[in-house]
Amino acid sequence: MVYIKKYVVILLSCLLSVIFPLTILAKTEMNAEQRTFLSFESKISDLIITSMELLDNMEKMNGKLSEEELYNLALNVREEFATRSKVLSQIKVPEELQNNIQSSLETVKKDLSIGLTELEESMLCFAKYLAGRDQIVYDEYIQRKNTGFRYINGGLTSLSTVALQLNIPTSKSGSIKKAWKKHLK
Repeated sequence: MVYIKKYVVILLSCLLSVIFPLTILAKTEMNAEQRTFLSFESKISDLIITSMELLDNMEKMNGKLSEEELYNLALNVREEFATRSKVLSQIKVPEELQNNIQSSLETVKKDLSIGLTELEESMLCFAKYLAGRDQIVYDEYIQRKNTGFRYINGGLTSLSTVALQLNIPTSKSGSIKKAWKKHLK
């Protein structure tokens, strides 16, 4: 009898060790809606990460360039933000997603677009400040930059919320947060 109990325990242990990983695998498999969202999120992530790289590069060059070069760089970064805003507007929210998810993602796009537009305008203010050293223009630069950051942060937060609603275990938002984190100060 004791041997039978031992075998039953061993058999159950083996069975559980086989079943438990299968249930974990089943939970990590993505459904079509999750995969569709991840594809959309990937496009948004790449766009935001490259936008933050523009700011990083500009900050690295500050102090290493002449004022004229920095002025031209600010105008170039402004153009890049305008381009990214246009690219963002061309990214379509997938129709395969539920209506409430589509609506949330449209709001994400709107917030990110406003953020990129504010950053675009902040670069123009920065260039104007470099040209004339007007404190009012500098204050406007800071205000627009901060507003842009707030809108982008709000859009990224909403994007993460949608990922949670869709029960997506891990998303690219971690890499976005890393690229974005230093600009939230």
